[in-house]
Amino acid sequence: MRSHRAYNKLTSNFNDLKQVCAQLVESNKTQARLFPVYYRVGFYGDKWGDLNRREYIYKESAMVRLADFTQRLKQQYGRKYGEDKVQVLSNSTTDFSKLDPEIYYFQLVSVVPYLEQHEIDERPTEWDRNYDICTHGCSAARNLE
Repeated sequence: MRSHRAYNKLTSNFNDLKQVCAQLVESNKTQARLFPVYYRVGFYGDKWGDLNRREYIYKESAMVRLADFTQRLKQQYGRKYGEDKVQVLSNSTTDFSKLDPEIYYFQLVSVVPYLEQHEIDERPTEWDRNYDICTHGCSAARNLE
């Protein structure tokens, strides 16, 4: 039998796809899916050079807690720059003029996707509202407060 006429395999594949689609529809109804979490990471201090006062949105698995992500980044930068040279800033307002110029500071804040009304209208399900979202130069995320 020629591979392009393998209708039994094609039928089996379509049955599998039908089951997956049915599961997706059901999980959307019950909202049983785990969606990613987002964190804003800001880099502060002269030691960062061009990164000083730059902020980025990081997308992580739903299982990654803020404390775990903070610890991971602290260890990562600590290995590179020295444990004593990396500090995490609290979420309160910081007077940047009082930062030690020899320390690499960073700050993490949980954020949630922010969508304008027209985007909400275009994204009817939770899945649509949590995936393929812009994280820079558009209304992407706002601080959790």
